[in-house]
Amino acid sequence: MKTYEDLQSLFDDEIIRHSDLIAFWGKTGAGKSSLKAVFEVWFMQPKNARADLRLCEQLCEEINQAGFNLIPPKDHLVFVNTFAQSIGPRLKRTSAYEFYDVDFGLPNDTHPTGLLCPVGKYSFDENQDLFDSHMGHLASFVSKAMELSRQPELFLMFALQRPMRLPQDIRDLTTFIEPVSKKHYYNKYGRLIRTEWVCNIIYKNANLERYLSTPDKAYVDKTIKIAFNGNIYRCYNPRYFLPMFYAKGENSKLKETTLILKKCSDAEFSPEGFKNFFDKHKVDLPDTYRGKKKKDKEKKE
Repeated sequence: MKTYEDLQSLFDDEIIRHSDLIAFWGKTGAGKSSLKAVFEVWFMQPKNARADLRLCEQLCEEINQAGFNLIPPKDHLVFVNTFAQSIGPRLKRTSAYEFYDVDFGLPNDTHPTGLLCPVGKYSFDENQDLFDSHMGHLASFVSKAMELSRQPELFLMFALQRPMRLPQDIRDLTTFIEPVSKKHYYNKYGRLIRTEWVCNIIYKNANLERYLSTPDKAYVDKTIKIAFNGNIYRCYNPRYFLPMFYAKGENSKLKETTLILKKCSDAEFSPEGFKNFFDKHKVDLPDTYRGKKKKDKEKKE
């Protein structure tokens, strides 16, 4: 099993290609987000960004002839919908550029989209809901942007728990990377200095579907090891979505800023005890639990 410690080696061996769609997938804790962060950091490093920046500048000059005023980045071309930064020995600290995932797509008359940076490395995290195949086909302005992503030399990265949530027309264009294990190495002071991921690579959607139904290694195209020297957890925020659990919306019960603590109690066989029991254990779930709106109160006659 070959170990890859830099981005260029992955390109040289054609494990991945420029202008690709990559999906990092696996269950929670499998290491898909941290592995995606490795790619983000690699793309931000000056040695890997130089050639991309030159090509980006050339394409921006061509596009600007049509009346645009695209000013390309000067340091790197990484865009994320979460947080990522390049940090480490002999590396200047720099952060990725932000983008809003719902703005991704071709210009259209129904939904506003943003300008995409040529040769940009666009990284989507926890995007299974955004591209949910259970909700039918993707809007054409999104799917067409992915199908045509090679034209502006875009490199798209997704991190998701269930790859089948990606619509099939997108899966057909995607290379799938499954981290099956990760191992951390620490120095004598207990500091994380290296992480290695063992990864399965699957290039065809047909093989992915067979692999998911019967986990047979025969459907895996390659198994490799990817290594990162340093503390990858300083380069991204594994708890980026934590605030979503503490939103105080209009219908939320999170009205207080302190936890309401009440010791649990056993069922009490009394009229009041039964009332308390059934208040906490309802047979019929509230309509709002499944996303339905509250029923309007009947108008008084």
